[in-house]
Amino acid sequence: AKRILKLLEQARAKDPDFARFGAYSHKYKLSPPASEETIREFEQQQGIRLPEEYRDFLMLVGNGGAGPYYGLYGVETLKKELCDSRGSRLYPVREEPVIYPKMSDEDWDRAADPQGRREGKEVHPYAGVLPIGSQGCTLMTGLVLTGDYRGQVVYYDEDYCGQPFFVREKGFLKWYERWLREVIAGYSDEEMGFGLYLDGNPGQLMELYEQTEDPEEKTEIIESCYKFVSLPGKQKTFFKKACAQETDVQVRMKLIKLLAHFHVPGMTKELEKLWEWGAYAEAVSIINYEGTWEVKE
Repeated sequence: AKRILKLLEQARAKDPDFARFGAYSHKYKLSPPASEETIREFEQQQGIRLPEEYRDFLMLVGNGGAGPYYGLYGVETLKKELCDSRGSRLYPVREEPVIYPKMSDEDWDRAADPQGRREGKEVHPYAGVLPIGSQGCTLMTGLVLTGDYRGQVVYYDEDYCGQPFFVREKGFLKWYERWLREVIAGYSDEEMGFGLYLDGNPGQLMELYEQTEDPEEKTEIIESCYKFVSLPGKQKTFFKKACAQETDVQVRMKLIKLLAHFHVPGMTKELEKLWEWGAYAEAVSIINYEGTWEVKE
């Protein structure tokens, strides 16, 4: 708890103007911790047992407030989220979860049941998931309450517009501490949103790239680099060399766009090739980031 609170102080100092997405709503402040009696009463009312890390956080660190996106709910907000004014349950938190990481399209369609919803049936693909914070609009942060993924943070859309995303961290505290570390490091969450990309600094991501031959893994590493405000020279040199040697067209296009984003010289010569491949978005990114009149013409 002391370590988390110290990191929170550093995060607040790093972002004094609350420029990070959602920061103005929580201002890096936590509510006073909840009592064990308050937590126990809430659990009894809902018929659930909170995952231990999250439970301890509410009792030892803070009862809601500072957190990714628009922050974390406290116990009173959780009560309002779970039941309407008449006491009717809005979330079937007692049921077993039906979602899991990297679901197939077919399994997600079965869980979300779009046909059933069109016919007016009640559909609960997020059964067994506790909503612990809002990301804006219908996007939510949740916590799995039971089953194989108990205690894991999941992002989901209340309008069922896409599959849920299970964050990579196994447990609430690792996810929360990663958020604090990335705020302190000055990483950006504008390109993808916090937690949707890989953890790690530029050197660590470069090492991951060196160790894989899988195009999907390479793409994930490349896209994770957009959280950096700038890319160090060593990594610029590495990714430029990797781009020249890359045989997978899709990965190479991603690398070209990344290098242009970080203003690595020499990308304009790739324009004709990109146009030939039909990679218009990547070509336009070079035109945008290179910025000279010659390139624009």
